[in-house]
Amino acid sequence: MAKLYKEHNVNPAGGCLPMLIQLPILLCLYQVISYPLTFMRNMNDAESWICATKYASEFLANKGTHSMAQIVAAKEAGLINFNLFNGMDLSLVPWQGLNNINLLWLIPIFAGVTTFLSSKLTSASGSKKDKNSDEPEKVKRILNPEDTKQGTSGTDQAQSMTKTMTYFMPLFTVWIAFTYPAALGFYWGLSNVLAILQQIYLNRKYGDKYKEEVAAIEEVKEKERKERKKLKQKRK
Repeated sequence: MAKLYKEHNVNPAGGCLPMLIQLPILLCLYQVISYPLTFMRNMNDAESWICATKYASEFLANKGTHSMAQIVAAKEAGLINFNLFNGMDLSLVPWQGLNNINLLWLIPIFAGVTTFLSSKLTSASGSKKDKNSDEPEKVKRILNPEDTKQGTSGTDQAQSMTKTMTYFMPLFTVWIAFTYPAALGFYWGLSNVLAILQQIYLNRKYGDKYKEEVAAIEEVKEKERKERKKLKQKRK
């Protein structure tokens, strides 16, 4: 497998890069939503505190955090509109409304379902390469001609890990989307939708090309087998 990666200049850790790129974006998005007066209205600490005490004095009196006071003040002063479709306040945390069913619950569910579909689609595209419809054994032999029990065990382990992550990541995503402002879950869900569309496009664009390459390799192998068979017959 390492030889195959090296031959085709493939970085096995490359699939983690999109996830790593999202982390700083999510952290920055969380800060922007948590401190809207500071980052959206460009207020300094003194100005944001004055605005918070003016419009969110009751919230601060109840020992509320400064970040939540900024959100309340921004909405009460009419400086920022966090509403989505005039029904979802993306600045709120979905779990805070667990006692009453509300539309915000749809965002964590949306983020979790799209995460599952994205992972399932990606793993399915990879499994198709390992289990080509007509000639699974031949494809396996081409891609890994020196297959051993150890190699098979490693493949099974990788598939097991992939399957575990396919079901773990959606649950993790739902938990994050429930415990942080809804805007994070909404962003995560939209990014998953884009990833799904991208994977569908890549599967359609390169799926047939992969089958053609496998067929061409198999044709070459078949010619070599026939030539070896002819040589053996001549020697006899």
